Amino acid sequence: RVCVNAQKLIKSKAIIIAKNNKRRKDLKFSLESADLTIAPNELSNLVKELVCNAFKFSGSGGKVSLEGKVDKDSYLLVVCDEGKGFLPHQLEDVEVFTQFERNYYEQQGIGLGLMIVKKICEINNFNCTVDSDGNTYTKFFIEIPIHKYQE
Repeated sequence: RVCVNAQKLIKSKAIIIAKNNKRRKDLKFSLESADLTIAPNELSNLVKELVCNAFKFSGSGGKVSLEGKVDKDSYLLVVCDEGKGFLPHQLEDVEVFTQFERNYYEQQGIGLGLMIVKKICEINNFNCTVDSDGNTYTKFFIEIPIHKYQE
């Protein structure tokens, strides 16, 4: 359950998604190097769901940024978009098949993305928070433990 050089996985996964959405120019990075206590496939799924949502809910030309910063024993992963945003209480209401304000913002999919993110964070005891003004941006913050190697 160690993801070595996690920043490489984060960046490569996000680039693939950006290219699939024809949005490579909209993607920005600021990722510090770290080995994290998370299975690589779980980190890949977190990045996939957050970046897919960021592109889905932000228009072409709207920036999507991924920041990763080492802070003591944790790695703070921040995924930010310039999309429509949502209210912070909505994250607590994430349920399978929920898509907020669907009548105003019809999107393809069945609303599983944020539920996957929420479940991965719950299973691993990661702190996951969201900041959004409900109109112009959304930022997801996920704290992932830095892996400590035995000496």
